[in-house]
Amino acid sequence: MREALLTLLAAALAYAGFALWALSQQRHVGAVLGTHDDVPVRTAALRISGSILLLAALALCLRGHGPGLGSVVWMVLISVAAIAVAFTLAWRARWLRHLAGRYRRV
Repeated sequence: MREALLTLLAAALAYAGFALWALSQQRHVGAVLGTHDDVPVRTAALRISGSILLLAALALCLRGHGPGLGSVVWMVLISVAAIAVAFTLAWRARWLRHLAGRYRRV
């Protein structure tokens, strides 16, 4: 049960990490916020935050499954998370609006 909860949390962190990486690109921020203008975002903050979330997902996988299986589970999770973010950006980009709004420059 504990491993399943850690894996589920790691999957959520991996999804959020890839979403933040995607939102560091001007094209995706425009799609999420529904504007074609250049929206100034904190690119470095988005990339660093996304990397931290992906590393946290790795730590959870290693803690829940051990180093051997945990690294494999993490690789599968990040693959699925990247595809899920791509699908979200393609069909329901506005679902990521709350993440994009936090990193806008004023």
